[in-house]
Amino acid sequence: MKKLTMLVAAAFAMTSAMAQLNPMEPIPADKDVRTGKLENGMTYYIRHNEKPKGQADFYILHDVGAIQENDAQQGLAHFLEHMAFNGTRDFPDQSAFKALEVDGIMLGADVNAVTSLGGTTYRLSVPQATRTGLDTALHIMREWAFNITFRPEAFEREREIIVEEWRLREGVGARINGPLQTLRYEGSASRDRDPIGLIDVIRTAPVERAKAFYERWYSPQNMTLLLVGAFDEATADELIERYFASEP
Repeated sequence: MKKLTMLVAAAFAMTSAMAQLNPMEPIPADKDVRTGKLENGMTYYIRHNEKPKGQADFYILHDVGAIQENDAQQGLAHFLEHMAFNGTRDFPDQSAFKALEVDGIMLGADVNAVTSLGGTTYRLSVPQATRTGLDTALHIMREWAFNITFRPEAFEREREIIVEEWRLREGVGARINGPLQTLRYEGSASRDRDPIGLIDVIRTAPVERAKAFYERWYSPQNMTLLLVGAFDEATADELIERYFASEP
């Protein structure tokens, strides 16, 4: 009985506290998060955090997802994340992963990306947030953001990989979620978009169409960079300036 009384009292206290909140007030920002904006419009957030010891996580969020696609581009926002991992100007082919493997960073566990209706996020975690680790991570993220090479042979190879992803999603979950999405997004453009795209576009879209989508939407004002971890903040500032400030 005593335990029940304590639970009721705690619930009552929580309800009273929530009743005093003004839903119109913005949620206060973490005072330990430092934010900045480069002259080209790119926003960044830095949060120093010592746990886990020595580790750092990097995210670059692009305000570009399936909702930005026109009818002939459905699936290309997701296709771009595959192409980012297939070679950039400074890291041809998959040499970016070889550079990361030197620091014990593995594709999937430490490096990944996801595309949604409204955005695409690339994530990279480094176990040792040294200057070298930060330099490599931010260099690679800059390349993903601005310098994907779109090699035709890599583009053709990725088609079937994405088709297989599409097949894996065509189970009972898709049959349930399809009508739910139509209902959820009725009256908006999101109703007719899916991050995986249309199978015909995936199979037939020319590489030039994907490149044009990339050049149209992957611009600094559509990007937000997040750094969290046990790194030197002055070094982070220096490297952000070096790798991102000069992009037009």
